[in-house]
Amino acid sequence: MLKRPGITLDRSTLSDWVGRACWWLTPLYDLVLSTVLSSGKMFADETRLPVLDPGRGKTKAGRLWCCAVDDRPWAGSAAAYVYSEDRKGTHPAPHLAAFKGRLPRLPGWTDLAKAMRDLLRHFEGLIVYLGDGRVEMDSNVVERAIRLVTITRKNSLFAGSDDGAAGGQSPIP
Repeated sequence: MLKRPGITLDRSTLSDWVGRACWWLTPLYDLVLSTVLSSGKMFADETRLPVLDPGRGKTKAGRLWCCAVDDRPWAGSAAAYVYSEDRKGTHPAPHLAAFKGRLPRLPGWTDLAKAMRDLLRHFEGLIVYLGDGRVEMDSNVVERAIRLVTITRKNSLFAGSDDGAAGGQSPIP
């Protein structure tokens, strides 16, 4: 965009600008995350996010967790993203500690046998679904929200560092 008129900017300058923009967006990100976590029901999922691993000349697999709510038509919808360096369950625990609602856990099915196995495996989730009319049957809300990350992942190759990946969680729409 700036190359055409002959303006050359160093990658580190652009990275600094993005980092500063993320810093200014942090209060908005905190508000979105607290709004999602204060909901009575929430969907959660994670996806791989390649992150540059300095010294190895390769990328490592970071994780971007998506927490989403969709209470339409009664209320609005929102999605918040939280970065972690790996897939360990200790990473989502701190931000999920504030959540006191329900996590729907019923997956979709394709045939009767798979449906019966899923029913038995997720019986507790079925009871939650049947007992609370606000709980959704599937996790399409978070799947749609995390799709933005997977599309971006294909276009951007990798995040430059763990701090860069964590900073990038706030401006994602």
